[in-house]
Amino acid sequence: MKIIYKTLNLRNIEFEIHHLKVLQSENYLLFGIEVTYPEIQNFLHFNVDPQHDLIPQRITTIEKIFELKDQIIPLFQKFEKICFITIKPDADSIGSFALLDIFINQDIYNDHDLIVNINRIGAYDQHGRDNWMENVKPVFTLPPALLTMIADSNLNISEKVKYSKQFLLTSKFTTYNYYSEVAFKKQQVSKDKIILDIITPKKLIYVESSYRGAVSKGYKYCPIVIAKNPNYIFGLNNNKVKGPKFTIAQYNSEYINLKNILNSILQIELGWGGSDSIIGSSQSNPSKLSKNDLVEIVKQYVE
Repeated sequence: MKIIYKTLNLRNIEFEIHHLKVLQSENYLLFGIEVTYPEIQNFLHFNVDPQHDLIPQRITTIEKIFELKDQIIPLFQKFEKICFITIKPDADSIGSFALLDIFINQDIYNDHDLIVNINRIGAYDQHGRDNWMENVKPVFTLPPALLTMIADSNLNISEKVKYSKQFLLTSKFTTYNYYSEVAFKKQQVSKDKIILDIITPKKLIYVESSYRGAVSKGYKYCPIVIAKNPNYIFGLNNNKVKGPKFTIAQYNSEYINLKNILNSILQIELGWGGSDSIIGSSQSNPSKLSKNDLVEIVKQYVE
């Protein structure tokens, strides 16, 4: 079976739609992971995105795929070529690709080990936490080596899927030690390059950092976090643009109404989306909003 992976370039939707039409004409199964754009969804045979369903679920995508495996596996048997598609290649989506590869190749696995590592990825996705407590260290359920590997722009998706599959099956992967060292070095640098501004004590904090983990860092001080990455990379290959990207997250879905906040933001900037636990600015273009714009909106909903 031929398998290819595709990360959608939302800066060029017309090209992506044309490419999907070509793949469709070549009888590819088009399988989406967290594809939120309706104009793209129309071309997919299957799309798993539980947190953006008509009735949103707390379950993460990789957990949902394991739950639906008896429904998904027969679908693969109808095609000789598959294209797996996502918008954001993160731990959940790459892990989902890896899990699907296990099903396709009928790899032998230990149920307990596989489920434990699926749950670790689900827990890291930070949806449905218990109540927040001040100064509690964030629980990193995934090794920094895995997260650093997935974030490595020098690796293609096939390589990331290969290593993530090894992780799901064994809790380790071939380049684990190398990426552990890279992660440690980045952590030392990021400590000196993070901005923290507590807006409302024990309620709302602003965090600015170009490094991974800004939201988790904010949770150490407050249950509601506005995070800014000033150097997020948008686009792919020769179409890359660097600029600010915002995330607004809450420790669980009970502190503020993020849907109302999302609607307020959409009145001044399009492209935002998310769930009742986390929302973010466009994944295709840098945000033009400022820290103050978002702080003023969110503060209205903080009791």
